[in-house]
Amino acid sequence: MPGRADDVVAVLTVRAVVMTVATAAVVTSVAGCELFSDGTESYRPPAAPISSEASCTTPDIVGGFGVEGGATGENLGEGSVPDGFRARTVVSCRTSDGPGGTTVIDAVELGGDVDAFVRAIDRPSERTDRNTSVSCAVNVVAPVATWLVSDAGAIRVAWPRVVCGYRDEPLAAWEALREIGRTPVRDLGVVPVTICRGRSAGFARTNGDLYSDTVREGTLRFPTRAVAASTVCSYRTSRSSTGDLRMSGAQARRLTAADASRIVRESISAPSAPSCDTDATEVAVMSLYRPDGSGGATLSVETDGCRRVAVDYGLGYRTASGDVTALLRGDR
Repeated sequence: MPGRADDVVAVLTVRAVVMTVATAAVVTSVAGCELFSDGTESYRPPAAPISSEASCTTPDIVGGFGVEGGATGENLGEGSVPDGFRARTVVSCRTSDGPGGTTVIDAVELGGDVDAFVRAIDRPSERTDRNTSVSCAVNVVAPVATWLVSDAGAIRVAWPRVVCGYRDEPLAAWEALREIGRTPVRDLGVVPVTICRGRSAGFARTNGDLYSDTVREGTLRFPTRAVAASTVCSYRTSRSSTGDLRMSGAQARRLTAADASRIVRESISAPSAPSCDTDATEVAVMSLYRPDGSGGATLSVETDGCRRVAVDYGLGYRTASGDVTALLRGDR
């Protein structure tokens, strides 16, 4: 998505390690019974304040898409659905490709089964209790701004959280809503290419991959439909004298939302990659976000060698097509 720092680590080790102080589990005595805690507790944020209208140009929203500044005016915080608030439509703040390579923020009005979406999103969040600490290694981001609109006004509803990110449950109802109107509200201009801060961990030499058929759809972290414009980081690869894979010479280029979406769609539909132990000399990496700002998965592609594509914890090794490698290299 525009300007958001890309976490370019292609292979992550998920370490959601829960460490409880003094004991392996929190034990509470209630009326003679022992209740074992998993180290988490449920909560709801305060009710969202009601505004006269849904806005996608407040500084915090514009900044949420990775751009400094924004229109002057009131910044309304996110919150839960107030008692008695009955939404009739939804407004989602999203980015799109503008003329001349620019990026535009749109206020997108959504209709359909709004009640089902409200039920899905208006659920408790989860956090660690005070005796528990957690280390999270996976990046998950919620939509930048989601508004529920009623005859009484609009509220910016909070996406429910979990300990390491956000809940996946509202996503199905969210994606089932249909667009009934779109208003461009802010032209961000030509968004600069994001600096490649990390590096790809590369691909494994395989004699067959047990996870080649894996496609984790229905998760907030992995956009499988529309994808926002993104920065592609390309790395030269080589082996050290000890056999370790080394990455160097990062180069960055910008992909439009249309091209980024095409790469994801073609990668999901690609056949499983065959066994291969040929090192690539170049690996291209891009972070995946929806136009609403949600996502956070990382797609990696070997542009030569075995020519495989994968999404960390989302898509097992597939064969990268010539179109995918050409788009990533900027050959078309």
